[in-house]
Amino acid sequence: MGFLQKHELGRWGEQTANDFLAQQGVKILAKNYRSRYGEIDLIGWDGDSLVFFEVKTRQSLHFGSPDQAVAGDKIKHIINTALIYISTYYHQEPLWRIDIISINRNPKSNSYDVQWIKNAAA
Repeated sequence: MGFLQKHELGRWGEQTANDFLAQQGVKILAKNYRSRYGEIDLIGWDGDSLVFFEVKTRQSLHFGSPDQAVAGDKIKHIINTALIYISTYYHQEPLWRIDIISINRNPKSNSYDVQWIKNAAA
């Protein structure tokens, strides 16, 4: 597979995260949900919590770990988009949280490591 271009890496990371979460028992409801504030990569149920997942994938730690890219304005956009999703699909606000799926991919060996960081915006 080797080194992936940015858009290929993003697609690969989101599919890898989707597969990982399904193996963990998460029921995925939506992919790439968009609002005027931005996009949420994956939305699903983890037990009794509605979870909004931000997926970040890196092939190099030169610019920091993937989860370090999710902060400040990015979190605000995710929260605003999550609130729009909730108001659109639910009459009562469910328990919800924002999690990060951080994927480090080694392009030389095609191996990768997935970390699930829960309550990333807490």
